[in-house]
Amino acid sequence: MDGLRELHHFDISVRSRHETAEPAGRAIDVHEFIGGTVFEEDGVKVTAFPVDHGPDVHPAFGFRIECNGRSIVLSGDTTLCDGVLEQAKGCDLLVHEIAAASSAQLAANEITRRVISIHTDPQQMNEICRRTWPRLTLLNHISVWRVTQYDILAKVRHGYDGEVELAHDRMEVLVGDEMRVFPPDPPVAGEDLIVSDTHRSND
Repeated sequence: MDGLRELHHFDISVRSRHETAEPAGRAIDVHEFIGGTVFEEDGVKVTAFPVDHGPDVHPAFGFRIECNGRSIVLSGDTTLCDGVLEQAKGCDLLVHEIAAASSAQLAANEITRRVISIHTDPQQMNEICRRTWPRLTLLNHISVWRVTQYDILAKVRHGYDGEVELAHDRMEVLVGDEMRVFPPDPPVAGEDLIVSDTHRSND
């Protein structure tokens, strides 16, 4: 952590003098974990579980967030693995990474094949959806080579009747008795990028 502080020292010092950065906001408080419950407070529980991002990236973790009887699972970087299958079963929202390449790209490029092998391809994602049945699946960290995002979406949805959508920056999702997805609005000049609850008051 000393190295990170040194790396960002100039940026922190400038922002502290000229902006509204509070000292507490730049404090670093590290908690190492190996899995299990990593946060539990005010009815919110976060569980870390192992995922498979290849033999050179170990450990790697996904996270399950539980609150008020609802559950959200974040896959992190992973290929098809037991951790996601176990933790995502019946969850309200699954946010899962995905990567895909055309057959020609895979045949011609070893680097693409290596990258795809440690991520989740559309066929694997289809299997994950069919085995876990989240109420809503959002595909994020979308990596593509010579295919479109909509090609990916079609393959993931093939033979699966659950809800699957592409995630976008600033998208909002309401997780409750009703699941609602709010597409990102274009930012207004001077608008804070953090969308407040009142932003959707007319919906």
